[in-house]
Amino acid sequence: MPETPDPFDTPVVFILFNRPETTQRVFDVIASVRPSQLLLIADGPRPGNPRDEQRCREARAVTERIDWPCQVHRNFSDVNLGSGARIISGLNWAFSLVEEAIILEDDCLPHPSFFPFCRELLARYRDDARVYLVTGNNFVEKHVPGECSYSFRRMPHIWGWATWRRAWSRLDLRLTRWPEIREANLLAEIFEDPRLIAYWVEIFDVVHRNLGFDGWDYRLTYTTLVSNMLSVAPRVNMVANVGFGPEATRTKVA
Repeated sequence: MPETPDPFDTPVVFILFNRPETTQRVFDVIASVRPSQLLLIADGPRPGNPRDEQRCREARAVTERIDWPCQVHRNFSDVNLGSGARIISGLNWAFSLVEEAIILEDDCLPHPSFFPFCRELLARYRDDARVYLVTGNNFVEKHVPGECSYSFRRMPHIWGWATWRRAWSRLDLRLTRWPEIREANLLAEIFEDPRLIAYWVEIFDVVHRNLGFDGWDYRLTYTTLVSNMLSVAPRVNMVANVGFGPEATRTKVA
């Protein structure tokens, strides 16, 4: 008989909504790793959208097919919270249960090597307050120096990532210091390109003014930048976004 791989001991968070096809692709890779803890987060169907109701059910059904020893936690919303509120509330719930986790959304297809990469670096930087997250993304591979297997970045990427409760708890939803930071032009100490500074000033202005804006990832970027925290990125990209298309919430075109 073929040898059964040992269960993977780092908790995995899987966030899904209404795309059973991409959910299946990502779940198949998760299943190949056999995590011993799986935390499932799902948003509810949008009001008045019968197609959503069916596809949300189909996506959730994918996660019922667990045939390995696994402690499963489910946080499924009956109503639609929106991607930002659902991810924030879902990760708050997840990190109330575990100290650290690997996080995948239903359109982020990882290479199997992504999982041991995250596990090793979560352990290595667990107590290093300078590091906010480990990402599976590298969109500028040629810029990694020498033969290093990973490097540190100022900008976080979250198409497949991992972090700790101690880092997630620092997320500044209200961008509390933004008016002060904007007035002092502190982004110029981070970015050299005036166009990049202008881009992020515009983004943070919008998020700060409109606290209902559904942009959890912008809030995470703000938190890491103003806190001078780092992301750990691999030498090569480990996660592909397979969610581009009309069914996507944001990435409707590549």
